[in-house]
Amino acid sequence: MARVLKIDKGFSLTFRLSLAFTLLIIFLMGSVAFLFFIKDRNIMTQNVIERGWTSINSINPVARDSLKFHRLDVLDEFLGNMRTDGFIIEAIVRDLEGKPVEYSGPRDLAERILPRNTYVKAEEKKLSSIRNEKGEITAFVFSSPVLDELGTTVGYMQILVDFKPTVEHLQKSMRSLIYLFVATVVIGLVAARLIVEKFVAKPVKDIMSATEKVSIGDFSQRLDLERNDEMGRLAQSFNIMSDQLGVLFASIKDAVTEMSASSKLIVHRTEEIDQMDPTVQKEFIKEIKHNAKMLNRISLQLDSLVSQFKTKLAQE
Repeated sequence: MARVLKIDKGFSLTFRLSLAFTLLIIFLMGSVAFLFFIKDRNIMTQNVIERGWTSINSINPVARDSLKFHRLDVLDEFLGNMRTDGFIIEAIVRDLEGKPVEYSGPRDLAERILPRNTYVKAEEKKLSSIRNEKGEITAFVFSSPVLDELGTTVGYMQILVDFKPTVEHLQKSMRSLIYLFVATVVIGLVAARLIVEKFVAKPVKDIMSATEKVSIGDFSQRLDLERNDEMGRLAQSFNIMSDQLGVLFASIKDAVTEMSASSKLIVHRTEEIDQMDPTVQKEFIKEIKHNAKMLNRISLQLDSLVSQFKTKLAQE
C-alpha cells in the first residue's frame, strides 16, 4: 500500500517561521522588561524605606532633648528643615500619653494625615503604607519610639514620606519599556522575515521550481546551494535524484530504441520471407529469432527498470 503524503493547506512556511521567531522575541523581551521593572521597583522602594529610617534616626536625638528640656522650638525648626527637600510630608512627635507636642506639615487642617490618625503606642519601629483609590502606594508612615540614652521610651514620633515621585518614575520607566518593547518586536519581526526569506523561503522556491521542471522530464536541473545545513543537504539530495533519474530514463530510452529497431527488422523480414529461396529463408529465420530474443531481453530489462519506481500502479 503506497504512502500518501498529505499537504496541509494554510499559511506559508515563511509566515509560520516568522511568526514563531516573533513570538519568541515577544516572550524574551516581555520577560526581560518585566524582570527589569520589578528589580527597579524593588530597589527604589528599598531606597525610600532606608532613607525614611535614616530620617527617623536623625530626629530621635533632637526629639529626645526637646522633650527632656522642653525646648520645642528647636524641634520645630529641625523638623521644618527636614521637610525642605519634599521627601518628608509630615512629621509629628508625641509625649508618652500619645498627645502631639510638635507637628510639622501642611497648614490646611484638611490636608493633615498624621494628627487625624489614632496613634497606637509602640515600643518598636513600625512601617505602614497609605494607598489611593487604585490601591497604589502613595506614602509611607514611619513610626518609632523616642528613646533616651538608656533606651527608655520618652515619647513617640512619626513621619509621612512621599512615595508619589517614585511611583511616577516607575510609571515613566514602564512607558519607556513598553515603547522599547514595541520597537524591538517590530524590528525583530522585520529581521525575522528577512532572515527566513533569505535562508529558507528562497531555497525552498528554487527547489520547488527545479522539481516542477523535473516532473515534466527536464533532468538537467541543478541546485547550486553550497550550505552545510538541512537546506544544503536537501539540495544535494535533489541533484543526486535528478542525475539518477536522468540515467534511468536514458537507459529506458536506449532500450526502447533497440526494441523499435528489432521490431521493425522482424516485421521487414517477415514480409520478405515468403519470396525468398529456402537458403535465404533460413538466414532470415535465424535473424528473426535473434531479434525476438533481443526483444525478450530488452523487455526484461525494462521490467527491471520500471520495478525501481515505487509507484501506486507498480505496487498494485
